[in-house]
Amino acid sequence: MSPDRVPLILGSFRATVLLVEQDPGVRRIAERGLSEKGYRVLSAGDRADALKLLTIAQAEIDIVVSNIDLPRGGQTTHYLFTSAQRECDPATVRPPPRTAFLAKPWTIAELENGIRQLLAGSMDTAPTPEGSP
Repeated sequence: MSPDRVPLILGSFRATVLLVEQDPGVRRIAERGLSEKGYRVLSAGDRADALKLLTIAQAEIDIVVSNIDLPRGGQTTHYLFTSAQRECDPATVRPPPRTAFLAKPWTIAELENGIRQLLAGSMDTAPTPEGSP
């Protein structure tokens, strides 16, 4: 099965995403898009709220989608970092095995693809925008 076809729900598993985005419009679009795809979405508008949610609900969070300046929490959570900076230090952005990078702007399809690949453990390179080589 190709990574982009990995089922979101395996048995009783439903992925929970902590979405950290400062722009309220982008946050609402991402929340809606991911929810429509079947993800449970917790959202935070800033670093402080994100860290509170990580502290309270870390055992429930499967993946954090955030700007690269959010510090990593526990070892069980996956991280998909986003940034408008296209040039980022891979050692900082993508330390293996549970972290990846997605450049902004992204589409919901690109965001979901990055989440699916990371959760499936198959993301060994950063996702590329649709139409890119």
